[in-house]
Amino acid sequence: MRHLLVLAAWLLLSTPALAAPSVLVQTQPPHRGALPRLLDTYGTIQAAPGGGSETISLPRPSEVTALSVYAGEPVHAGQMLLALRADPASVAAYQQAVAALTQARGNHTRATEMLREHLGTRDQLALAVQAQQDAQANLDAIERSGGGAPEQTVSAAFDGVVSAVLVAQGARVAANTPLLTVVRSAGLVAAVGIEPGQSDKVAVGQPATIVPLYGDATAQGRVGSVGGLLDPRTRLVPAMIAPPPGASMTPGTPVRVAITTGSMDGWLVPRDAVSTDAHGPHVFVVGAGKAHRVEVKIVGHAGDTTVVSGTLDMATPLVTSGNTQLHDGEDVRTDSSGSQ
Repeated sequence: MRHLLVLAAWLLLSTPALAAPSVLVQTQPPHRGALPRLLDTYGTIQAAPGGGSETISLPRPSEVTALSVYAGEPVHAGQMLLALRADPASVAAYQQAVAALTQARGNHTRATEMLREHLGTRDQLALAVQAQQDAQANLDAIERSGGGAPEQTVSAAFDGVVSAVLVAQGARVAANTPLLTVVRSAGLVAAVGIEPGQSDKVAVGQPATIVPLYGDATAQGRVGSVGGLLDPRTRLVPAMIAPPPGASMTPGTPVRVAITTGSMDGWLVPRDAVSTDAHGPHVFVVGAGKAHRVEVKIVGHAGDTTVVSGTLDMATPLVTSGNTQLHDGEDVRTDSSGSQ
């Protein structure tokens, strides 16, 4: 028995001690900086209020004989949009107005000659002059409405996009019927809605990034206006974002707009490096082979980066991976492949 006890003691003393368990982590030095504070909003591209678009109509009945554009088509100033033929009654009214003016001029000439020969009176001449003026005014009004031309073409007055075609080729339309709408290329805005609790952070002139939900043609614009009342339909505060001149935008396109409302200053750390428990947000740093918990306050997020405030040090590595398994004071092993 004594020999067995001696052997057991010898084995116990000669066996190396097991290494304390440790957690494998990746680290990088923290650094200070600033990121823009962004407010995401959503809306659509549309014509700016007050002159951003023009709806074309004619002040006389007509028939659409040619339709040269479609909804969504870009057009240039001077480009033909559609052609129309005047209603027969309009042509007849024009011809009657021309005949009435011709007759009134003849009556004016005869009244002048009769007064010169003392065969007429000044009142007769005055009536003839008034009749000629009335006939001229009637003809001028018909010509302004296009009544002088049996055929008429309508061209774009500016560069833009056809947002709506409201008639079909061959259609007969009444006077002042809307035919089509053209939106100015330079008159488009992103109309967005802002949550009421966030609207006080948005101001005219702030930079904003316009991102179409379909495609990747982003544009850098600025806040043009912020409403003072809720939209009764969306229950959001309306705002208009003006794109830069020459930006390629299509009316009706849904967009996301990131408005820069300020900046976030602090420690820039990977989003996954910040953990939150019952005691609040925190990170882990490594010193002398051990993990040390540091309480932080989250300033904000931007993509995969979180801005925090707290007692960090650029010389003390920050745990960026493996932190969810750590406890304060726990031994750690550093994976050099994840260090920066």
